[in-house]
Amino acid sequence: MGGEKHRPISGHKDKNAPLLRNGQRVEIKGRHYLVEGRRVGKGQFAEVYRAREVSSNGTPKEGSQDNVVAIKVEREDATLLREFKVLKTLQHNVQGVCRILDIDMNNDRRFMSMQLLGDNLSTLRKSCTATHCRFSWDTTRYLGLEMLRALQQVHTVGYIHRDVKPSNFAMGRAELSDSRVYIIDFGLARKYLEDNGWSHQPARENRRFRGSSAYASVNAHKEKDLSRRDDLWSLLYVLVEFHQGDLPWRHACLESNKEDILRQKNECVDHPSRLATVKELKIPPALIQFSNHLKSLKFEESPNYSELEKFLGPPPTEPPQFEFEHKRTGYHDPSPKPSQHSQPRHTSNHPGATPPSRDVSPATAPDAHAWGGLGGHKSPISDLYHQRDQWSTPSSSAPPHSSWDPHHSHSSGRPPAQGSS
Repeated sequence: MGGEKHRPISGHKDKNAPLLRNGQRVEIKGRHYLVEGRRVGKGQFAEVYRAREVSSNGTPKEGSQDNVVAIKVEREDATLLREFKVLKTLQHNVQGVCRILDIDMNNDRRFMSMQLLGDNLSTLRKSCTATHCRFSWDTTRYLGLEMLRALQQVHTVGYIHRDVKPSNFAMGRAELSDSRVYIIDFGLARKYLEDNGWSHQPARENRRFRGSSAYASVNAHKEKDLSRRDDLWSLLYVLVEFHQGDLPWRHACLESNKEDILRQKNECVDHPSRLATVKELKIPPALIQFSNHLKSLKFEESPNYSELEKFLGPPPTEPPQFEFEHKRTGYHDPSPKPSQHSQPRHTSNHPGATPPSRDVSPATAPDAHAWGGLGGHKSPISDLYHQRDQWSTPSSSAPPHSSWDPHHSHSSGRPPAQGSS
């Protein structure tokens, strides 16, 4: 890659300036792409753009039914190469991960081309203002089964994700009639199996917090080593938020009160019914059973995925009527059917319950799609407690941004070598 036409345009002094511009051509391992519209995702270390594959002279490429891709550009040397290696390992064994094309360097930045996906589940949930940002049990159950199967496949290959949250899952693109759910952003993923492919690595001591405060397991808050069960604790909290529209420790997260978050999560481990945040909307028995099973697991023990699936119920023959279908397709039904989700909320200041200042539909917005790695464009709703963060004991080796910052998504600074974190 080289030449002015491929050079990122960001001024190094402005961290908010986009790295690429609309109409800019990018070459990745001999394949040429034309950036379309604004960036569709932005994280602390990288940005994502929608692009279309073109011929070397910039003309539309013939013979490809779907030549639209996502291009992830690394803002600084961080996790992209590590993520690429993990995704490459998962490509042929896990159906619920995005398809990657290639990775390349240009002017000391890494570029990765990959499958373009639909909006992430956090963005979709917050678009459902008519239902107070809550999903029906049918929608929650469908998404839960899809996410559980994706995580099971990742675990089977030998990896744990360590940052399970709604914004790290994305729907397939509606224009392709793809209603599958994909797991994305493997920047914190770690191999938990030994090199022999079947032995579980022993628990390590003195770990630092990994993940996102709202969804991290009790073990993560206690700075213990994480395993398969911890991915599923995070999944449980995601499903509770889908069903309830909230989590009990929201205020503690917004105040970065890690002691209160841990206290409330510990209480809910012992009493799963306390996960309810809406008085009229009890926690479904399936999620209580889900919680009790996770509580019984030891560090190296494999979750009983088939039992967890049974808790959620039989898989539907076809996807349900999603509350967020208007967001996926650009069509909005002005008369939504009343449901259990239209009951009054116990509180009115939940960030997810605040209507966006404007509703941009996928049919009209150039940045209305997610990708396979950052989970979509930035929501107009402030959602501080969904950020990836890390709490750690200060030390001489601690990264400069190791404390919790609600305005940034970060892990442990620069990642160590793969498998050591």
